[in-house]
Amino acid sequence: MSEHDADAPLPDWLADASAEPVPADVLRRMLGTVEAEVQRRAEGETTRERAAAIAASLERTNRGTYGINVPRRPTVPHAEHRTG
Repeated sequence: MSEHDADAPLPDWLADASAEPVPADVLRRMLGTVEAEVQRRAEGETTRERAAAIAASLERTNRGTYGINVPRRPTVPHAEHRTG
């Protein structure tokens, strides 16, 4: 049984368990934990997206192109190819 299969039958030991009411303070703490986890994951996704955008920008800069295939001119005199 997959943990994500909502239509799967419950195991016997769980189906036979009595449903005890959960105290309100416990429910509030559980909700706070879930909200914090949702926020943490959202921030992680934003961080990954930002890192991917920075990496793509650096890759374009390293190649010297911004959507067109034009090599970047050397900006440092000793970086130019010298003959002779």
